[in-house]
Amino acid sequence: MSPEKENTQGSAGSETLESQFDAAMTRCGLVVPPEWRDGVLAGYMELLRAASLVRQPRMATSEPANVFFLEGVLRDGASR
Repeated sequence: MSPEKENTQGSAGSETLESQFDAAMTRCGLVVPPEWRDGVLAGYMELLRAASLVRQPRMATSEPANVFFLEGVLRDGASR
């Protein structure tokens, strides 16, 4: 289920996201201070929302027409 759909389910969806967040923090061995939890949880929910947008199928016309080469960018930045 996508994060947007979970968020529209009210507190049940919110509780699901919170439990997913808690499980992710536990798996990573991270401890979020209680005073930071609300902000970090909001960031986690926004990250899930953004990731769902990126994971959508896109047509070739959605890609930018221009390209750049990292070597050129780094070379120009190093000469300054």
